[in-house]
Amino acid sequence: MNERPAKLFDKLITSVTSFVALMMPLFFLPITSDYFEYNKQALLISFTLFLLFVTAFKILYTKNVNFIKSSLNPAILFFIVVFALASFFSISKTASIYGNYGRWFPSLLGILVTALCYYALVLTDMTKQEVVQTLIFLLIGTTISTLTALLAYFDLNVLTSLRVPYGTQFAGSTSNSAILAAFAVVFSAGIYPSIKLLPIKLLTMLTIAVNLALLVLFNILSAWAFLAVGSLLILLITSRAKTKMVFKAVLPGTLVAIVLTIGMMSPNTKELLAKPDFPKDLKSDGMSSWVVASKTITDFPVLGTGPATYNLNYTRYRPVYINNTNLWNIRMDKPYNEVYNLMATLGIAGVIAFIFIAQRTIKAGTESILAANENTEKLVATLMIAMAITYVFTYANILNSFMLMLFTALTTIMAVKNSGVITQIIELKIAAIQKAPKNVGTNTGLLKSFHVFAAIPVLAVALLGSILFYRAYAAEYYFAGSIKAFAQGDGVKMYLYQQKAISYAPTRAEYRNAYAQTNMLIAQNMSAQEEPTEEESSIIQNAITEAVNQVKTSTEVLDPLNANSWELRATIFKQLLSVAKDADTLTIQAYENAIRLDPNSPRLRLDLGNVYFSQEKYLEAANLFRQAANLKGDYANAHYNLAQALEKIEKYDLAKTEYEITKRLVQPDSEDYNMVVAAIEALPEPQVAGTSDEKPTVEELTTQEPGPNNETQVTLQEPLKDPVLDPSIELDKVPTTETN
Repeated sequence: MNERPAKLFDKLITSVTSFVALMMPLFFLPITSDYFEYNKQALLISFTLFLLFVTAFKILYTKNVNFIKSSLNPAILFFIVVFALASFFSISKTASIYGNYGRWFPSLLGILVTALCYYALVLTDMTKQEVVQTLIFLLIGTTISTLTALLAYFDLNVLTSLRVPYGTQFAGSTSNSAILAAFAVVFSAGIYPSIKLLPIKLLTMLTIAVNLALLVLFNILSAWAFLAVGSLLILLITSRAKTKMVFKAVLPGTLVAIVLTIGMMSPNTKELLAKPDFPKDLKSDGMSSWVVASKTITDFPVLGTGPATYNLNYTRYRPVYINNTNLWNIRMDKPYNEVYNLMATLGIAGVIAFIFIAQRTIKAGTESILAANENTEKLVATLMIAMAITYVFTYANILNSFMLMLFTALTTIMAVKNSGVITQIIELKIAAIQKAPKNVGTNTGLLKSFHVFAAIPVLAVALLGSILFYRAYAAEYYFAGSIKAFAQGDGVKMYLYQQKAISYAPTRAEYRNAYAQTNMLIAQNMSAQEEPTEEESSIIQNAITEAVNQVKTSTEVLDPLNANSWELRATIFKQLLSVAKDADTLTIQAYENAIRLDPNSPRLRLDLGNVYFSQEKYLEAANLFRQAANLKGDYANAHYNLAQALEKIEKYDLAKTEYEITKRLVQPDSEDYNMVVAAIEALPEPQVAGTSDEKPTVEELTTQEPGPNNETQVTLQEPLKDPVLDPSIELDKVPTTETN
C-alpha cells in the first residue's frame, strides 16, 4: 500500500470533518421552508456523499480495501434491518423513507446516511491530536451558538434580519442549544487539565461559564442529564491530582450558575432573568407519550407503524385530558423521548434494537475508558455515553444524532489507536490474496481488479445519493420559494414554484395539499370579480378541478391516514358548497374520516357541526356541538354553537344554560362576552313557568377534566364564531361542475 497518498486522503477527510463539526451547530440557509433542521440534514448528507466519493477514490488509488471490526457492528446492522423492514411495512412509506415533513429525522434515509458517515469516518487514520482538534472545532461552533442563543434570550436576536420568530437560534431549537452547551461544559472541563497555556486556560473557564449560564436559563432536562452523566464520568476517569484542576475550571461557571439561579427566584430580578414567554420546544408530556406508544404497539406489535409516523399515531391514540391543556389543538409529531418514539414506530423489534445498540454503545464506551492509557481517549468515550443517555429524556433529531455519531466514530478511532484491543481495522490486501494456495483456483486478473469492484458500489451509492439529494432539496427550495412568493403577493410565481416542487417530489402530500390550496385561492380571487369572462370562468373551473384532484391524490393515495390531509379535503369541498351539488356530502365524508383518524379532536366535531347547521339540520349539529363540548368542557365555541343550535330547535332553556356556560368561559367585558349577553337577552321566555333552569349543573360547571396528576390548566379561548358557513366561491359567478 502506498502510505503517502492514503495519508493525503485521510488528511482531507480529517480537515473536512473538523469543518463540519464547526458548522453543524451554526449551519442554516434561508432558502428552504425550514431554515435549520432541514439544512443541517443537508449538510450531513453532503458530508456523507463527500466521504463516500473520497473513500472510493482512496480505494482505487491505494488498491486497498479496509473493514472495521467492532462490537457495534451487529447492533448497527440489526438497527438498520429493523428500520428497513418497518419502512417497507409502514403506514406512510414516504414519511418513513424520507422523513416526516418538518421533522426529517429519524427516517430510513437519515439512519442510512448516519451509518455510512460513521463507517467512512472510522476507516480514516486520524491521530489523537486530530480527534481532539475535531472536538475543539465542535466546541467553537457550540460556543458561538450559545452566545447567539443568549442574545436571543434577552431579545437581541442576530437573526432578526431574516424575519425569524422571537427566540430563534442557530442550533434550531432550545433543546439543541442546551444539549450543545452541556457538551461544551463537559468537554471543556475534561480537557482543562491538559492545557498548558494560561490564556487558553482562562478562555476555557470562560467557555464553561457561558455555557453553564445557558443551561441554567434554558433549564432543559435532557441537557442536565448529559451534564450529570458527563460530570460523573469525568470525576471517575480523572486522577486525584487533576480533579482539583477540573474543579478550578468549573468554579467560575458554578458561581455564575448560582447567581443566575438566585436571580431567577428573586422578585427584583426575576422579570429580567426568568422569561416564561421565551419559546421552547413543543413537547409531549411523558404520560401522553406512553399512552400513545403503548396503544400503538398493542395494535402494531412487531414493527410498529413505520419510522416517522408518530404524528399519525398521536392523533389516533392521544388521551382526552390533552384537551384541557393549551396543546389541545396541536397535533404533536414527536413523543417525550426516543424510547417512546421507537415503541410506536418500530414496535417490539425497534425496542429490542434500541436496547441492543444502547447496550453495545455503553459497553464499548466503558471498555474504551478502562482500556485507555490517556485521559483524552476516556473523555471521548465519556461524551459518547453521555450523549446516548440523553435519548431517555429527548427525541432524536439531526443535530443530536450527528453528535452521537461523531462521538461514537471518534471513540472507535481512539480504540483502534489503542493497539486494537477492542476495535480493529481489517486490511484486505490484494497481495495477500494473490499468495493463496494454487488449489484455491484464484483468478489473477480478477484479483488485480478487486479494488475496482470494491470501489464501484461505493461510487454507485454516492452517485445515486447525490441524485436523490438534489431532487429532494430542489423540491424544498421551490416550495419555500412559493411561500415567499405568496408573502410578496406574486401568485403566478407561487403557482409555478409549487408545480416544480411537485415535479421533483411527487410523493410529498404536503406539496400537493399546498398546491390544492393555491388553486382554491385562485378560484376564490377570480370569482370575487363582478362579471368574470368566459375565459376567467374556465380558469376558475380548472383551478377547482385541480384542487380537488390534488387533495384526492393526497388523501386516497399518498397519505390516507393523515387527519390533516382529510381536514384540508373537507375544507376544499366546503368551499364548493355553492358550486357542486354533492359538495355537502363529500365535505361530511371528509370530516368523518378526519374524526376517525383524530377521534378526540373537539374542533373537528365543531367544524362538522357547522356543516350540518348550514344545511339547517340543527339536531345533528347540536349533537356534534355537544360531543365537542364533552371532549373539551371549557371550549367556549362549542358551548356557544350548541346554544345557537338548541335555540333553532326551540330548546330555549337548554340554550340559555349553554350561553351561561359560554359567558363564564370568555373574558368579562370583551366583545365575545357582550355578544353572549345580547344572545341571552334575545332569548324568548320559557313557555311553562318554572321549567327553566338558568344555572348550569355542577357537572357542567366542572368543565376541566383532570390530567394524569389531577392538575388542571386554564386554556386559551379562540374568538367566538357563529355556526354559519360563508363559501368563498359564489354560485352565480361560477359554472357548476361535478367534483368527481
